[in-house]
Amino acid sequence: KLDDLQEFAGRMRTGDVWMTILSRKGTFISWPDSSVIMHETVTTLGETLNRPDLIALGKRMTSGRTGTERIQSLDAIPVPMLISYTPIRSTGWSFGAAVGEAKVMAPAYMELRDRGVVAFGVIAVVVGVILAIGVWLTRPIERLAAAATVLGTGRLDAPPVPVTSDDEIGDLGRAFNTMVTRLREHVEALTRETRAREGVESELRIAREIQQSLLPRTFPPFPDRKEFDLHAFNGAARRVAGDFYDFFFMPDGRLAVVIADVCGKGVPAAMFMAVTRTVVRNLAMHGRSPGALLCEANRMLKADNEAGLFVTMIVAYYDPATGSMVYANGGHPRPYVLAKDGTRRQFGRVTGTVVGALLDQSWEDAEE
Repeated sequence: KLDDLQEFAGRMRTGDVWMTILSRKGTFISWPDSSVIMHETVTTLGETLNRPDLIALGKRMTSGRTGTERIQSLDAIPVPMLISYTPIRSTGWSFGAAVGEAKVMAPAYMELRDRGVVAFGVIAVVVGVILAIGVWLTRPIERLAAAATVLGTGRLDAPPVPVTSDDEIGDLGRAFNTMVTRLREHVEALTRETRAREGVESELRIAREIQQSLLPRTFPPFPDRKEFDLHAFNGAARRVAGDFYDFFFMPDGRLAVVIADVCGKGVPAAMFMAVTRTVVRNLAMHGRSPGALLCEANRMLKADNEAGLFVTMIVAYYDPATGSMVYANGGHPRPYVLAKDGTRRQFGRVTGTVVGALLDQSWEDAEE
């Protein structure tokens, strides 16, 4: 009976189709290679071929399961296979039939190929019709595109587009001609405005240069002084603005440091900044304390200040001999002190309001 079963399984194998029978323990009862029959199990064959997937497949088959799986290849048939297996209830064996994946999918591939050829033919016909209609419709647009290309080169004196129809293309041509005429007028007006703006820009550049000349720009400013390092930078958001800094030695040997910001931007702020710098320098040279200096500067800047400008300001006196610093802060954001270890903290406190806005104000002196 076993010989008859093996013979039947062998007759069923044609091309990429073959059958196999496994015993309960996974021994091959039928297999394309006769040397394996009754001598090998699916586990030993999988180990010999280094195929863990075959070992796992054999375990599922001998466990009594039914299923269909895809495997890359078999030793006897080196092509991708689809294998279906089911248990033989009367013996507890497992019967499996495998067929080449290409053979199973061949009808589907042929159907896809035939449909693809038909679809390609339909698409080719549709594209041909669209191209023919497009050529007929786009001739007026091509003339319009050629005119736009000439316009793109900057030739505003190019001749207008000829318009011979009353359809949408004709409307587009007339709109294009109107656009060119208005563009030519706009460019002429813009040229005049640019010339006038260049004159203003030139004056603003000169004003910026004058403003920058009022700020210390040589660093290090005191190369013979080893007690401290000093560096500053001013970058205006516009040509001229009201931000400024200053530093200088006073007659008593202390270093005066000023950080200030005039409200607003532009020329008015720059002019108020120049006046403020001059006032602060003169008051500091006369020995006023930072708080007293801000009081007097407030009085002087408030007088005849019809524009309503004001300035936030920090005035600090640093004594190189003792390392102490006396300061007054008139409404300016508290600066940061950076330590050598990378930590930072805010410096001091605000000792009064902004300068130049209100009369009868006072500012306290503070010390760090």
